[in-house]
Amino acid sequence: MKPPPLQHHAPATVAEALSLLAGLEDAKVLAGGQSLVPLLNFRLARPAHLVDVNRLDELAAVTERDGGVAVGATVRQADAERHPLLRERCPLVPLALRQVAHHVVRNRGTVCGSLAHADPAAELPAVLLALGGHVVARSVRGERVIEAADLFLGAFETALAPDELVVEAWFPAHMAADVALVEETRRHGDFAMAGVARWRDRLALFGVAPTPVLWDPGRRLEPSADLEASGEFKRHLVEVLVERVRAAAPVPPKPNPPPRGGRGQVVHGFSVNGAARAAPGSGRRLLSDYLRGELGLTGTHVGCEHGVCGCCTVLLDGRPVRSCLLLAVQVEGHEVTTIEGLAPDGAALHPVQQAFHECHGLQCGFCTPGFVLAVAGLLAEHPEPTDAEIDEGIAGNLCRCTGYASIRRSVRRAAELLA
Repeated sequence: MKPPPLQHHAPATVAEALSLLAGLEDAKVLAGGQSLVPLLNFRLARPAHLVDVNRLDELAAVTERDGGVAVGATVRQADAERHPLLRERCPLVPLALRQVAHHVVRNRGTVCGSLAHADPAAELPAVLLALGGHVVARSVRGERVIEAADLFLGAFETALAPDELVVEAWFPAHMAADVALVEETRRHGDFAMAGVARWRDRLALFGVAPTPVLWDPGRRLEPSADLEASGEFKRHLVEVLVERVRAAAPVPPKPNPPPRGGRGQVVHGFSVNGAARAAPGSGRRLLSDYLRGELGLTGTHVGCEHGVCGCCTVLLDGRPVRSCLLLAVQVEGHEVTTIEGLAPDGAALHPVQQAFHECHGLQCGFCTPGFVLAVAGLLAEHPEPTDAEIDEGIAGNLCRCTGYASIRRSVRRAAELLA
């Protein structure tokens, strides 16, 4: 469950990134990495080179242009979800992003990365198709616009050339009353068995074909069966979801949460729990392995190693992230906080730790460090969380023995202690 041998490249400019993609054989772009890194860990993807675009601040903008909103290649899904321009001018995008995985994943995942990955069950490709948007792809050969109808060729397959970089996605502006999105999943955050994105009378289906497809009542869908459902059940599900999405009332936007803090103090090199650290020994080493194996911070536990269980959760610049879905080299210039950093040097327990102690929010303790850090990140953003915000905040972490009732009580108690 570790990435294969590869070479990591961190270009400082878009031009340098394009030059690398043009000159390297078998290279992949690394942005959020929330889909790519699990494929690396499973050895389902074995690129010789990774071109890491996370340092390209010129691709981190959300701008209004040409009657729509352009989202840069490194804009995080969590930031797009709360961005006022998208909420006002393109409300279907934040609405869809609420359904994408869990907030811990959205803290790293990017909008453009989801489109380029082209998972048939993903929400954003269907949103782009329903709205009639496009992506802008750039290479050393020039720049071109690829319409949503031409972008998705098959499951995990797009019209992008190997040397092209998606620099932005463009979504046409629309009214909240004209859009809706419904989907059916086993639990919130799972990939959809089937889903429908609507703009006016234009419906895009996802999870039922190799690519998102526009709804055509005259054409019989032939979805293939999978572990979740038979093809016949998926056909029935589409009919039900089409009725639901047509009848769906506009979803009022959630109140704007307090703005996220920036990166704060500029960090040089590698910093963990406020202390400078040596660089990782390998470009393919996962952050979880770097913390445990090279720094001896074994409070970060390792479970699934593909981003599902949450026991490896740490804070990156104050945001909860999966350390098994990050390469250690990606955290250069950022501040990492592990469970050891919440109450360092034998100090009194952090209020979240104290709350878990008081409310019996742990049993075997294997998942506890991940829960504690996820809750610390949640309460930094929502000091007085609602029950729904608590459930969403801990939904990405799995507990195998304690039970979530005690963990919910722990979160409420932690909010009291932090007040």
